[in-house]
Amino acid sequence: MKELVPLSAVRRDYTDVSGS
Repeated sequence: MKELVPLSAVRRDYTDVSGS
């Protein structure tokens, strides 16, 4: 998991994966 990136980026990633 990406912990270095801000929560915004992580949330975006999760949304992208979940959205897909």
